[in-house]
Amino acid sequence: MSSGVPFDHIVVHMAGAQDVSALKSKLESADVPFEPDWGKSATGFKVSNVWIGRDYFEIVEITNDDSAWRHEWVQRHLAGERGAFCVFFRVDQDLETVAQKLSQANIAHGVIEQTRFKWLFGLLEKRLPWRYLILPPLPGSRIEIGLIQYDPGAAEKNKPYMVPNGEDVGLTALNGAQITTTNMTDAKRNLSQLELALGSSLDLSLTDQSDYSVQLKCEARQRENWPGFSISDVLVTAD
Repeated sequence: MSSGVPFDHIVVHMAGAQDVSALKSKLESADVPFEPDWGKSATGFKVSNVWIGRDYFEIVEITNDDSAWRHEWVQRHLAGERGAFCVFFRVDQDLETVAQKLSQANIAHGVIEQTRFKWLFGLLEKRLPWRYLILPPLPGSRIEIGLIQYDPGAAEKNKPYMVPNGEDVGLTALNGAQITTTNMTDAKRNLSQLELALGSSLDLSLTDQSDYSVQLKCEARQRENWPGFSISDVLVTAD
């Protein structure tokens, strides 16, 4: 297999503005920058990011039932689900090639999607510089796996918007994703099949010994005894 497919971001749904405000206070106590007021709003939802280098938490609020956010996630949210929904990994292969490999290996996956926002009563549309596809959760887990491909140069173009950023306080990257499963045998088998189809290992491991749905490591430069933090059912500890 080739070198690994790195962690990119994690989607976390929260109940609403009050919970996001409480999260901001909680992160401030761990010296993690977060400004939800700098987030983006569109029809029926608001998104704000917790940036750690180029990696991030995507914090989602659904503001009404007629939301333009991803339909399947809106339905899960309206059914009462909160917390981590999907962990994304950054592929450097063309996404059509990835989808073809998955299909050839009989691995279920969604269609290739692209995030678009409309404004001015739907007259204008902004296309974001990435595409992605979603795979079903591994057995024994409810966390979906996403594979995302960025347009060339997207990271540099997006850098001015990756603020505030943990890099300013010595938190430089997120990695080492670990998903909790109640069916380790089948989850390991499915993960191995996915990695074999991709020809690369994911920056992902499995555990059946955690109260959290997802765990991540954070590269904490010159931050001795940094306590880490949690966001909903996701735990972040120092690498």
